[in-house]
Amino acid sequence: MKIKSLPKLVDLRGKTARDGEYKRVALENKTEIAIHHSLTDEGDSEAFARYHVNTNQWPGIGYHFVILKDGTIEWNHDLDRISYHVGSANKRAVGICVVGDFRYYEPTPEQKKALKSLHEALKQEMTSYERTLGHNEFPGYEWKACPCFDYRAVLGHAKVEADVKRYRIMTGTFPSAEELTKGKQRVLSRFNWTIYERADHSNFNPPYRLVTGTFVSKEEADRYAAVLKEEFGWIIYVIDA
Repeated sequence: MKIKSLPKLVDLRGKTARDGEYKRVALENKTEIAIHHSLTDEGDSEAFARYHVNTNQWPGIGYHFVILKDGTIEWNHDLDRISYHVGSANKRAVGICVVGDFRYYEPTPEQKKALKSLHEALKQEMTSYERTLGHNEFPGYEWKACPCFDYRAVLGHAKVEADVKRYRIMTGTFPSAEELTKGKQRVLSRFNWTIYERADHSNFNPPYRLVTGTFVSKEEADRYAAVLKEEFGWIIYVIDA
């Protein structure tokens, strides 16, 4: 199999948390590849499997593959398994989850390289392959913010390692939802930026921060960060996108 020759592949089939078995379908019925992000800053197949089994009460992890931040590819199911990840399309779709919350930053270069390699291998393994879609491009999931990065650009680039590094501005936390809303309005009245609300994952009941869209240079991000700090009196950070 082409998949077995992939670098940094870890075979976890049957080794993560489960409560039963997913059904199988003839491999020729698998015609699509679904791209997901985990919506978490960290995590791996075992963590996702425990959540899917214990909280969602699924037979096992929903994704056939999980790509970690260092480019490790975790292989969780044979391609013919009907695991749960895109609802009514599960019978025809193989699911790949890239670890990260890509509403706020890009996959790592290692993840992009791994995704491209895995995708090429799957197209050779799936004899009836037709197309690749993001999670939110499947019927019934138009509302879903997933996978939130330009996976088509990743799959189409000859070299993804040379991605340009970008930066964002992130505020300290706001003490209440009201203060968060006011802060967001202040920024938008001053700058024509994309602004996100981001939970501080260090707490169980997290306060929120504001995070900007990307800047093409650290110098530019630093300059605007200084403006926000001076004008609004906030704690401000410049972070990698």
